[in-house]
Amino acid sequence: MPTPAELLAQKHSAFSEEPETPIVSATESSAPSSAPSEPSTQEFDTDEDSAPNGAMKKISIDDETFFPALGVSVGATPGKWGPFLSNGRKSGPITQSSFKPAVKSSTTQLTFIVDAAEQLPVSKNDMFKIISKIKSSYDVKVESTFSAATNKRTFLLSGPASTIQKAKKDLIKQLTKPVKIEFGIPFKLISTVIGSQGRTLKPILESTGVKIDIARTGNNESSDDDDIFGNLSTVVIEGDLDSCKQAQQKIMAIVNEHTQNLTVKVPVSETLKRFVNLELKQQLPLDVEVDLPLEDSKSSALYLSGPRESVLEAKDAANTIINFLGTRIVTEERTVPKSIHQFLDKDKIFSNTGVLVDVPAEDSSTTVVKFIGLKDNIPKAISFGKQLSQDYAIDSLDLARSHGGNYLHAKALTAFFIYTGLFDSLSSKTDVKIKAPTYASLADDTQKSVNLEFVCHKDAKDSLKSVRREIVEMVNKTTPSFVRVVTDIDSFVLDSLDTTVADEKNVKIVPLGKLAGLTNKIILLYQPSDEEFLPSLKETNETLDAVDHSLDNLRTLSQDLSHQVLPMASADQELLAANSLNVILSKYGSSINIKLHQNSEESSADELLVVGYKNEISKVVDELKQAIDEIKNYETASKYNHTIEFPTSQLSRLIGQKGGHLQGLQDQFNIKIDVFKGEDAAVGDKTQVKLTGLKSNVDECEKKLSQLAKKWVDEKTVVLKIEKKYHRKLIGPSGVYVHRLNKKYNVNIKFPFENATGHQDEVVITGPSKGVSKAEEELRELWQYEKDNGFRETLKIPNSILPRLIGKSGEQVKDLSIETGADIKRLREKSNDETAEFEITGTKESIRAAVKKINSIVDRIQNEVTETIEVDTKWHKHLVGPGASKKTEIILNACGPNDEADFRRLLQVPAAGSNSTKIVCQGNRVVVEKIIQQVNKIIFDLENVTSETVSVPKKKHSLIIGPGGTVRRALELEHHVRVNVPKIDQQSDDVVVRGSPQNVEKAKAAIQKLVS
Repeated sequence: MPTPAELLAQKHSAFSEEPETPIVSATESSAPSSAPSEPSTQEFDTDEDSAPNGAMKKISIDDETFFPALGVSVGATPGKWGPFLSNGRKSGPITQSSFKPAVKSSTTQLTFIVDAAEQLPVSKNDMFKIISKIKSSYDVKVESTFSAATNKRTFLLSGPASTIQKAKKDLIKQLTKPVKIEFGIPFKLISTVIGSQGRTLKPILESTGVKIDIARTGNNESSDDDDIFGNLSTVVIEGDLDSCKQAQQKIMAIVNEHTQNLTVKVPVSETLKRFVNLELKQQLPLDVEVDLPLEDSKSSALYLSGPRESVLEAKDAANTIINFLGTRIVTEERTVPKSIHQFLDKDKIFSNTGVLVDVPAEDSSTTVVKFIGLKDNIPKAISFGKQLSQDYAIDSLDLARSHGGNYLHAKALTAFFIYTGLFDSLSSKTDVKIKAPTYASLADDTQKSVNLEFVCHKDAKDSLKSVRREIVEMVNKTTPSFVRVVTDIDSFVLDSLDTTVADEKNVKIVPLGKLAGLTNKIILLYQPSDEEFLPSLKETNETLDAVDHSLDNLRTLSQDLSHQVLPMASADQELLAANSLNVILSKYGSSINIKLHQNSEESSADELLVVGYKNEISKVVDELKQAIDEIKNYETASKYNHTIEFPTSQLSRLIGQKGGHLQGLQDQFNIKIDVFKGEDAAVGDKTQVKLTGLKSNVDECEKKLSQLAKKWVDEKTVVLKIEKKYHRKLIGPSGVYVHRLNKKYNVNIKFPFENATGHQDEVVITGPSKGVSKAEEELRELWQYEKDNGFRETLKIPNSILPRLIGKSGEQVKDLSIETGADIKRLREKSNDETAEFEITGTKESIRAAVKKINSIVDRIQNEVTETIEVDTKWHKHLVGPGASKKTEIILNACGPNDEADFRRLLQVPAAGSNSTKIVCQGNRVVVEKIIQQVNKIIFDLENVTSETVSVPKKKHSLIIGPGGTVRRALELEHHVRVNVPKIDQQSDDVVVRGSPQNVEKAKAAIQKLVS
């Protein structure tokens, strides 16, 4: 069977008048052979346009009639069925074809075209050698034809699939001119493309056989730090065209993989920030995440995140919007009276007119207000501002006129009122705004006025008068004797202020100097607690002296302070504040303070003041001097860089969600942090991180990263499986137990939320390994305790007896808990109109004891009865007795309880002077019955009492009375009678005995015996 290439040659010969050189065949015969063939001496190509024009019809290589599709032949095409069969015979029996699908061949064919311009000038003999070598090296057939019409050479390769691509590549390499392709890749990705020790680039070189040169000139600093394509490195690839394109595609695939997403920073001026926010929300692509600067924040840059191409487009769009707004937004200044400034509501004006209003600070002397916006909108904003101010009433009060013009006292009082929130409290109650001087002006003794300004709506003038009157009363009440100003304590040490003594003495301490940022004034203001009478001057001074002496420890600390003033240009101080100041302050904490634009006495534009303890101040000054030198050479100094190694396992935490943590570190230290990518970035189990910025900031950031690395590497996470029913107990009231463990061991313990759907029994502890172990141990102990003491039992109690069970303020239940060791809690959500449900928690023994106690109380209460008996009021005192002794005796004889409340209810006798004859007995049925029996007996005896007289000589009366009346009392108690012995000055021998007849007789007999 002829090959497709031989069919191609036959088509050519059919249309040629002159025989042409046949297409070079891979073998001498048309039969396929697996053995390599001998090279042919024929020419290797045919010139399709070499014959005269009239001798041959033009043939297109796209015409499948002359150039049939190349492929493996699987048999003849079956004939058509039906009456159109043109074999000259009628339809008859047709022998079924014996066609069978061919077995899939391991041989494949490949066609490619080479432009003559790309081909090397190779002679036919050299081409013969090249093709022969390819055939023998790769076991393939190579056929070629050249078209003068298209000036292209077509190659057909047939052979094993495993080698045909290599054969094609080798053939192209030997026959085509080498080309050079140049393109750019981000400078930062050079190491990623090359890989560690060339591991990434080497396979590309081996698979394509090209030469690749990546330029390393330039630096890693882009003109736009956030655009990774802002600084490109040139890549040059040399080799055949096909291989060069393959190599380029593979390199760009690596680049694209590492630049799929991008975050860029777009700076926005403070003036345009709010306008830009409004515009960008409506115009940027949906697939780009926009982080706009908050209107009240110091940040004036927006961040765009998302797919690289979309982000770059969005960045261009954002810059276009910013530039456009920059040309349209104008600023106009207007002089506005200071009293009107407070009415210029910025938000209202902006929302109504689209114009920003820049109002001077309250302590500023300027009256110029800036209106920022579109030129056509500014007149509307000015008009709207005037309209706002016309709805309010204004009044003022100069406190400096109080107390005979004592303006210093007025300043101290005003500072006290502001510090304690008095003005704010009055404003919130009355809707009258009180504008007071700033702390700075109150600390400045050269300003002798203390003006308060009151503002309210025109309809609330009465409230304004009321507030004004109340303030005047408070000022008049607080005389100068109640105020003392201390100036010998440095404001720097006030962080160590102890107000214990001041609180005990009702003295308020106002750190005016610290609040103002100037001077060392501390105000002591005594507030007497007696609302009726004011203390004497001596008492007031003693109180203030005691508080003043309690500050002596601060005076000692003040002596250990040092103040140093350093010269520094105002502009450089602003750079210092923006770049290094926070880093230095955070390093030393509260042991130093740096005040810009100030010396030791007053404000100074080109000086800064350093205050701190003597052992730290010299180091701080040295660092500040270094920072000042760096600031003066900021352009150069800010390019200092240092590369450190950070644990690769902790990189995700370092970067944070959406780069948030890394951005926070960059803002904190005002440096740039680059995390290297690719295999070349790895050093063992660590990754290289580059820090760029001022050296002092880079050094501090390196320390911070080192601390974080140690902390995170040592960090451990433990998951405890704890049943949900114990969580509330382990957390504690308001999380007190968890907070204590977190603080004690520096860990973070997380319990699942109440409504969590999964992992409801998982408690996660995260933190330093030692702390986690300790916290885990303690939590397990608490858990075990709860399991041992976490048995629960519920009791239902009738609501009718609930108050008696609980006791006053729950005292009885609390006593039961203490006594039994069980936790008794009322479940209000499970209670109803008839019963209340209680949950008892604890050990089995404590629950058993508590249940027994409660049931005992319930039984006692349920067995209670209330009985009422009628007793004549004349007998009531006999039932009570002196000091309620008789009443107590009656109850104890009836075996009454010791509980005070129950004791009182058992025998309730109307108070003296009452006309009621009802005596109520309430308590246990048995006890009440016994009490009533005793009462009835006592009343019976009283109603049947008799009096008899016993004649006893006067001189023997003392025998009946006894020392201190002891004998007479004994007789009365023993025989239940009353014995009346005549007084000493009465000349009578009659001793009267009163009682029941039986008792009287017994008593008489006892008396006779005593005197006989």
